[in-house]
Amino acid sequence: MKKKIIIAVWWVLVAVCMGVIFFLSSQDGDTSQALSDEFRIILGIPVKITVIRKTAHFLEFAGLAFLVFNALRATCGRNRPVLSFFITAAYAVSDEIHQLFVEGRAENWNGATKALSTDTFVPGQSYSFSVNVMGPSEDKENTFHLTL
Repeated sequence: MKKKIIIAVWWVLVAVCMGVIFFLSSQDGDTSQALSDEFRIILGIPVKITVIRKTAHFLEFAGLAFLVFNALRATCGRNRPVLSFFITAAYAVSDEIHQLFVEGRAENWNGATKALSTDTFVPGQSYSFSVNVMGPSEDKENTFHLTL
């Protein structure tokens, strides 16, 4: 009975951590930025917002990985680091996809990138590129950028 309670506690902690990540990812861009600004003030040290945001992102998923690892260990009776990694990575990917649909966050995604070889694409020459873009089905105007 005690083992079942321990297993349940670990999985509840995993679910709570996922819920907190989902909640924070659901905040619009302005709210998320304000939270980062407040945290920078609380720290009281001059640090770039990017450093705070990247560190927070790392820590929230490191915490999730720790909880998933321990939940799996309690459930399976042995360590499952690879499975822990894949569960956490899958949730991280789903979190990034989720953020694409949150107001004020989608435009921060820089999309796919492709390095162009200077052997093939000689500077100063003219080339033609085409792009297929799939946007929201709503009738509002969207702006897409192609940067070379």
